[in-house]
Amino acid sequence: METLRRRPKWVTGLRPKLEEVMAGGRRGVLIGRAKILRDMVQVTKVSVVKASVKRPSVEVEGNLVEFAYPLKGTEGIDDVYYGLMKVLSNV
Repeated sequence: METLRRRPKWVTGLRPKLEEVMAGGRRGVLIGRAKILRDMVQVTKVSVVKASVKRPSVEVEGNLVEFAYPLKGTEGIDDVYYGLMKVLSNV
């Protein structure tokens, strides 16, 4: 039996939106929305809210993606960026 291998998707628009909301080192939860366009995930909105989430979560409904990523306050932008890239590329 042949197994199908899902290829990772390209993620666009994440870095500039992250730089915008991470200025000043915030704590809480990074929440965002994205659209799936063929083999690409296009991030459309990112914001930080005061809430508590223990681990990253992703919900997909059709071609819309909603994600939540906990911020510890000690992480640099690169740590958050690469963590989110890993999560979103595997949607």
